[in-house]
Amino acid sequence: MKTKNSGQGCGKCRRRKRRGATCKQCHTPQLYKQIERVVSEGTGYLDADTRGFDEVSWMRLCMAPAPPCQAIDLIMRGEVSNAFVPVRPPGHHATAERAMGFCLFNNVAVAARYAQNHYSEIERVAIIDWDVHHGNGTQGVFYDDPTVFFFQLISIRGIPEPEPEANMAWAEVWVLR
Repeated sequence: MKTKNSGQGCGKCRRRKRRGATCKQCHTPQLYKQIERVVSEGTGYLDADTRGFDEVSWMRLCMAPAPPCQAIDLIMRGEVSNAFVPVRPPGHHATAERAMGFCLFNNVAVAARYAQNHYSEIERVAIIDWDVHHGNGTQGVFYDDPTVFFFQLISIRGIPEPEPEANMAWAEVWVLR
C-alpha cells in the first residue's frame, strides 16, 4: 500500500481479527450458528459442495472480513489512497441465510455493510463482481437495498460447460435497483 507521505509502492498491514459481530452484519444468526455447529461437530456438508471446516478453518473464516474492513479504515483515515485486498474466499455465493458454492460467509457484503455502518459519509456502495459465474449471494444480500449498487461481469464458459452451440465466452451484467 502507498501511504500519502511514504513514497513506497506497496506494503502489508498487520491483520486484525474481527469475529462474528462483523459477519453478522450480513448473515442471519441461524446461519452463523449452523456453521459454528458444523465446525464444532466436524460434520458433513452445508450444501452439495460446501463442507464444514475444522477449528483452524473457523478461525481463518472469522478473520477473513478483517482485511477488507481494515483497508476501508485506512482509506477513510487518509493513511492510504487506495487498497487491493486479495481475500479468499470472497464469498459471493453465500446469501444472508445460506452457505453455498464453497462460500460460508460473504466477505464482500460484510465489507460493504461495514463501510456504511462505520462511516456516515459513505451512504452508497458499489460492488463490482468479475467472475466466471453469478455472485448470487451478494445479489441476494443487497437486492432490496437501494444504497448498494451491484455490477457483475460473468463469463460462464466451462462452469458449467454450456451446450455445444452456445460454447463461447459471454458476459452478463446484473444491476440492482
